[in-house]
Amino acid sequence: GTNCPTADKTTEQINCNTNPCPVNCVGSWVPGTCSVACGGGTLTRTFTITTASANGGTPCAFVDKQTEQVACNTNVCTVDCFGEWGPYGVCSATCGGGKQTRTYTITKPAVNGGAACPFADKQTEQANCNTNPCPVNCEGSWSTTGTCSATCGGGKQTRLYTVTKAAANGGTDCPTADKQTEQINCNTNPCPVNCEGSWSTTGTCSATCGGGKQTRVYTVTKAAANGGTNCPTADKTTEQINCNTNPCPVNCVGSWVPGTCSVACGG
Repeated sequence: GTNCPTADKTTEQINCNTNPCPVNCVGSWVPGTCSVACGGGTLTRTFTITTASANGGTPCAFVDKQTEQVACNTNVCTVDCFGEWGPYGVCSATCGGGKQTRTYTITKPAVNGGAACPFADKQTEQANCNTNPCPVNCEGSWSTTGTCSATCGGGKQTRLYTVTKAAANGGTDCPTADKQTEQINCNTNPCPVNCEGSWSTTGTCSATCGGGKQTRVYTVTKAAANGGTNCPTADKTTEQINCNTNPCPVNCVGSWVPGTCSVACGG
């Protein structure tokens, strides 16, 4: 009989299932930019299909270019510390070097891992101030030298000005130069005036001899003043004094006393 068209056990490849394979849709969400860096914001994301479904493949869950709003950056925001130094206070000295203090104040503390401030709240620091040298006022005094030219009634004396501390750094000058001399009045108190006076007799002696009485008067010709010595008695004082104390002359008084005649007669 007729032979088979090919030998027994012969193999060959034939096409099969030539229908196209299903292609599943491939797509993904492409995120946009979040509206905030932290603390919770929103962003718009877009679904982009890179491979469309075909031949009965599974379609994507979203259409190409579909958008939606989603939450983003929901982590708590970090807050950096903020503080600043206040102004310096009043200097402790107006010159010669003092100290002034300022205080650091934190107005916003660090939160959620934010950067710390470089200084603690209420921390203080001091700085030098008014370091200019202080003015030194001149100091000096007058001193007298030598003696007064008069003990009373007004004399002259030399006095010397000695500067013991010179003015410096704009201090006040002394009223006069060092070692300056000048003449000043001294012992201006009035001189004491001693009383001057004398006795003078008035009238005549009550006897020319043998002791009589006579009046004398004391006359002050210069009154005592300024602590001068007083006169021994007051002005116009009168007193009785002895006068003509010489013994009076005694005249001889005598007479003849007759005796007895030597003869009775004849001489």
